[in-house]
Amino acid sequence: MDLKTKKHYSIKWIDRELDNLLADRKWAEATIAQVNTYLWMDNGYTPRVEVRLLYSTGFIYVHFTAYEKAIVAKYTQINDPVYKDSCVEFFVNPFPANSGNYLNVEVNAIGTVRAEFGGKEERSVINSDVLANFEIATTLKKPIYGVYGSDYWQVAFKLPILLLEELYKQHFKGDNAVGNFYKCGDETKVEHYGMWSRIENPVPSFHLPEYFGIFSFLK
Repeated sequence: MDLKTKKHYSIKWIDRELDNLLADRKWAEATIAQVNTYLWMDNGYTPRVEVRLLYSTGFIYVHFTAYEKAIVAKYTQINDPVYKDSCVEFFVNPFPANSGNYLNVEVNAIGTVRAEFGGKEERSVINSDVLANFEIATTLKKPIYGVYGSDYWQVAFKLPILLLEELYKQHFKGDNAVGNFYKCGDETKVEHYGMWSRIENPVPSFHLPEYFGIFSFLK
């Protein structure tokens, strides 16, 4: 996939930190990305997912809205296998010119987070003490199996730019990044795998950075 065919998403700059992770009025300024390519299962389950990103001096803000009427959210401990639940994922490499490594942040519908850093073949789990300081907001709080009284659920979190600088040992300047947005549920009632930037692979795998799209940080 060359640069001309890669998907692009523009991340807008904000001049203050968000007061309300889920509902701050600044989210109205964000471009909406759609997770609307579903592969591998051929079961007709393709929930609509909207993603919004913003960034500031200190953070990249990530906001997912997943339109599902019935979900599974059973994992509650940091670095649990949340991808088996109703889950959304953000993969990002902010320094693609200098590194092939990426950070993947996975969050289930009740805000349990798992994160790894590394490459396509080998990654390390981010320390639980680091993730315990992540600020995550969700519309749902308790484990759920099935319907939950709404047509959609939301997750938003703040990714500290300092963490990216520590992982990559580089100063963040807001140059173009690469990454992808995903929706999955490996052990939900209807197994599904959705993405923003299309992957070409015969079996389910999100860890294919060659198919990452481009994130442009607008100044």
